[in-house]
Amino acid sequence: MILSHHPEGAGHPYAASADQRVPVQPVAGEPLWLGVETSPDVEAVWCELEADGEVQRIPLRRKADEQLAADAAVAAGGEGHLAEAQAAASAAGGVAWEATLDTPGTRCRYRFAGQAGHHVAATEWFEFQPAEWIDAADCPQGELAITQQGNPIPVTDVAWLAGAGRIHRVRFALPLADAEHVVGFGERYDAVDQRGLAPDSVVFEQYKSQGRHHRTYLPMPFAHVVGGEGWGFHVRTSRRVWFDIAAAHPGKLAVEAEAGPDGRLNLDIFAGDPVAVLAAFLDRAGRAEPLPEWVHRL
Repeated sequence: MILSHHPEGAGHPYAASADQRVPVQPVAGEPLWLGVETSPDVEAVWCELEADGEVQRIPLRRKADEQLAADAAVAAGGEGHLAEAQAAASAAGGVAWEATLDTPGTRCRYRFAGQAGHHVAATEWFEFQPAEWIDAADCPQGELAITQQGNPIPVTDVAWLAGAGRIHRVRFALPLADAEHVVGFGERYDAVDQRGLAPDSVVFEQYKSQGRHHRTYLPMPFAHVVGGEGWGFHVRTSRRVWFDIAAAHPGKLAVEAEAGPDGRLNLDIFAGDPVAVLAAFLDRAGRAEPLPEWVHRL
């Protein structure tokens, strides 16, 4: 009998593996998805969740083979024979089980047990400390360092995802007028104007259909806001950043970013037309140096 659970999964930015915990960092009160893979001989699987000294036994449901194959296809990405072969290899051979529960508000641990005939086996224990979103005023260890050039743009709804003695993420919002459009975020294949979309900033190698899936391998958390007075912004980090550009809430550009170990995130806001914004951005980020003359003689 085989029972397999890896909380962080395969590290895929857009798809969860069948034996993963989602989210990897649970948030108190929000849904928590747990997955486990087993050998085909396993007839039943359950999760033993221990919190505040009490143990719950939560039965897992078996995931349909069609859904398992579809999940593997998402992880493979793109279309064509290479993606199909990768999806088939990922979906073959295992049986997937899953359960969704509300995340407890306290440190807890869990393990999985399975039954095959008269034999019962269990995995090791896994622990986590749930995090929770905290308003900026109540989270002194988090710091959103904002540099503004020109007329100030209000930054609102600042909150920090904190837990286990550290900061995990920060989120905030920027205003977006009805006539304003948002252009940038690195190399994009889906649209010039990103308003109404929810792009993210993470490197993802996929040999085709990047535009259809709103992905890119050259992202940049920098964008121009045009159509009004003109401004732009740069979330100065190499970590992953998520954007909601008036997709969920009209008039609001929501940003969520992974925080560094020091709980600090830098945000630069530049005023002016695209030429002025780009010049100010390059003043801070640096410019490409001209090639030496001898290069052109080759």
